[in-house]
Amino acid sequence: MVFTMAAATPTASTPTTRALEEFRSGNVDTAQLILEEAARSQHNVNELLSIHCLRATLAAMKGSMDVSAITANLAPGEAVRVPVQSYLEGVAAMARGDLATARRRLETAVERCGAFCAALVCLAAVYYLTNQYEKSYALYCRILKMLGTDKTPPVVRVGMGLCAFRLERLVDARRILERAVEVHHDYELAWLGLLAVYIDLRMLPQIHTAIMRLKSLMPQNTTVLLKVCDLAYFRSLEDGRLKSSLGRLRGLLRYVRQTASPEEMALVDFHEGRLLLACGDVEAAQPLLESAVRANPNLLAARIHYARLLLHGNRHDDAEALLMEVNRTWPNEKEVLQMLAILATRAGRHNEALRYSHTLTMTIAQGDVNSWALAAVCSRLDTEHCRRICAHVRAVQRELNLPSSWKLSANLATLADDVEALQGIVNAELGAAFLMSNTAVDVCYVPLLYNLALLYEKREPARARQLYVYLVKHYSTFAAPYYRLHFLAREAGQLRQAVAWLQWLLKVHSTEAAAQTCVAQLYMERSNVKEALAIFKKVNASESQLPIALAVGATSLLACQQSSSQWPKLLASARSFYRQALAKDPRNILAAHGYACCDGLERRSDAAEAMLNSVSEVVPLSTVPTSNVDAHRANVKMLSHGYKQAADYFARMSTRTSEQDAMYSYCMAIEGRYTEALELMHAASVKAPGEDPMLVYNTALLHFMAFVDGLKGTRAVTAAQGEELLAHLEAGQQGAAFLDSLKGKHEVMSRAKRYLRSISAFCGRHRSTVHTLLEAGQQRAKELTHSKEGWQRVFASRKAEQQRKQEEEELEEHQKSEERKLAEAAVYARFRQSRIQQPAALMNADLLAATMADAMQDMMPLEEPPGVLGEEEDGGGMP
Repeated sequence: MVFTMAAATPTASTPTTRALEEFRSGNVDTAQLILEEAARSQHNVNELLSIHCLRATLAAMKGSMDVSAITANLAPGEAVRVPVQSYLEGVAAMARGDLATARRRLETAVERCGAFCAALVCLAAVYYLTNQYEKSYALYCRILKMLGTDKTPPVVRVGMGLCAFRLERLVDARRILERAVEVHHDYELAWLGLLAVYIDLRMLPQIHTAIMRLKSLMPQNTTVLLKVCDLAYFRSLEDGRLKSSLGRLRGLLRYVRQTASPEEMALVDFHEGRLLLACGDVEAAQPLLESAVRANPNLLAARIHYARLLLHGNRHDDAEALLMEVNRTWPNEKEVLQMLAILATRAGRHNEALRYSHTLTMTIAQGDVNSWALAAVCSRLDTEHCRRICAHVRAVQRELNLPSSWKLSANLATLADDVEALQGIVNAELGAAFLMSNTAVDVCYVPLLYNLALLYEKREPARARQLYVYLVKHYSTFAAPYYRLHFLAREAGQLRQAVAWLQWLLKVHSTEAAAQTCVAQLYMERSNVKEALAIFKKVNASESQLPIALAVGATSLLACQQSSSQWPKLLASARSFYRQALAKDPRNILAAHGYACCDGLERRSDAAEAMLNSVSEVVPLSTVPTSNVDAHRANVKMLSHGYKQAADYFARMSTRTSEQDAMYSYCMAIEGRYTEALELMHAASVKAPGEDPMLVYNTALLHFMAFVDGLKGTRAVTAAQGEELLAHLEAGQQGAAFLDSLKGKHEVMSRAKRYLRSISAFCGRHRSTVHTLLEAGQQRAKELTHSKEGWQRVFASRKAEQQRKQEEEELEEHQKSEERKLAEAAVYARFRQSRIQQPAALMNADLLAATMADAMQDMMPLEEPPGVLGEEEDGGGMP
């Protein structure tokens, strides 16, 4: 018996048609009643099969998994019962999404009845849904061959075309689907499949024809038309021809608006707003996306694209607030986390950005190249970690057979400081002689040239300067090369040229606060404090950015320690800028560090220490913000006389300046560790350029401290100690004499000279004390030598007595050992004799015990041994 698909294409007079119409109207119960009545009255096998299929589908959609009631009217022994029941169970499993069960049940139905076309169609659909496109295509071809052109339902050709499309056989897919719409001209599914093929083949006229046909076939079905817009949008975006498709897509959306419901209108607004935003028309996209978000707050895609619109408009705070709200409602969406990471890393919140990127790459989008590239950007302060991520991105691209961009290779070369590799990329992309051509390269190569120039600064400054000048000439609005040229000129001692580069930058960007700050720093270095303060006041009046506030604060803080006359104004300026930076970012450790330094200069030790402790608790990605925290904490401890804690801070510093070494040596001297203190002072003298009067003064003072401390509470010294004390005295006096010979009219220098002369005179008067202590030490040494000789004699006598006693004990032990051996030999001899003369006595335990006791008495003689009874031949007892 052959089951065809005639029942699958019912006419208007069949019960299945009426049931389907009720189902489309939402009357599911009415549709079920129609099918149940038809099942009781219908006798045509094909019609009955169609009815049972629809009943099983509706039952599965309502949650029922039992089809026994539907097949109850089939006799148990009837041949079609098993295939029909298996088929209905497979349809029910498909309806509830259990494709594995559906495949098993449908395969059973096909095995029992190879001509069961309905089961073949459903099984081909299951194969398609489980990505087994070759099997699905083969089944559809089998059905087409079995039924022929006239009786084959349209879904078969559509299935064949979609399988060919999935197998990337686009020409076959187009041919099959065009034949499908030729045979069944009004079949919507065939037109939808053909539209997807046309879009993939970039056939614009055919795409327009298919869309118009779908509009006429489904004038009220806005969902399908919006899906068509979605498909066309992403394909056009992928091909880079979105602007050329803008008119057609907006025309289709205008058509959809005519019949769209309020809910669908929100989708239309979203689609058009997204389209305009992708084309760069932010102003036109804004009202549409805002309308979509207001009409449907649960439309996630609209909220995400509206956040993108806010980013395009530089409304970063609003965008971040919206994205945080979205992330709370829909946690860990890839696009949301990517934008949050971008916002965090732009704002300098690197730990937060790393947390977002880690969530993306480890859990949400492990194989997404863009997420890994974003993670590399977020970790840019950690060069080694960033390099590993970029290498992983390259590995993922190779694994997925994706083209590798020169930008990734350039990033890897930059992170590895590989000048040759980066120069090779420049030569390959721009040519080796692009600098001589005097033409501007594409803007995408500007970062490449800038990074190459940064690497050349270390080995070929002239080459770096040439690249910077090229960038300034052709991309004058790019500020970074101006600053690099400024710093290169400063390092070369060309201050006028350094100022000139900043002045040219200010001509391009007249309100560039960073350039003004650099000029003020130059004025500070040249002691033009008045001009620098005027610039600081101008910068303070403007809305300065956080980095500018930090830079101006640092410059003012440094200047206030160099200018005594302007000290109050400069310190107040530094405190003001650091306070402004903390107001903008309370967690900024650079600002907190600078503010703590201001407290330290005003002797507010407790406040400075509390602020520095909070800064030291932060573990930044870069060591720059906390590089001098330990030194400043040591300063605060020294101001409060906590020299032990200050020494601990100095000890854990990897590098120290000459001033810090001098302070560390003072802490060592307070603990009486003068050797280490003088070694530190020597290291400080080596680091300091020329003869620093402060270091000379401190070194001489250390020698005098060591001399005085050596005399304090001492009654006698050895010759070596005396020589060391006199060496300290001589070194101190030489330092005092050298400092006295230095010319200087400063009050501080004069006071230092007077104090050191008084200390030198005091120590000089105690030179004779050293000689007295030396004589006492020599007398004490003689007494100790005499005492030592006496104790040596006593020790030798005691040792000889101990050796004699030990020898006597060893001799006595040896005699006892010999006696034990003789006694053992006697026991053995008696035992042998008794065995020969009286063998039965061996069984007598008493006799054996007596023999052993007699032997033991012989082994242990007494001072007055009693008589021992023995055998007659022994001749009496042993004495």
